[in-house]
Amino acid sequence: MEVRVYDQNFRLIPANVSPKVMLMGAGSSRPVTVVIPFGDKEEKRVRICAESIPFTNRPQIIKAQVCGRFYAIKRN
Repeated sequence: MEVRVYDQNFRLIPANVSPKVMLMGAGSSRPVTVVIPFGDKEEKRVRICAESIPFTNRPQIIKAQVCGRFYAIKRN
């Protein structure tokens, strides 16, 4: 799976995600660190999504996406 970050309107935003790509089994969980660029804004609403990606040389039948909505506040 791959972790991607979108704005509140589902437009992809450039964020640093660690780890960005991972392999997980059913029922497992894993912490992820996300650093979001704020520019001149003090707050942002973002969606952090875990999305399925195909294995090498194997077709992808289903594209799964699980997202959470977050309210981010700039730290000084």
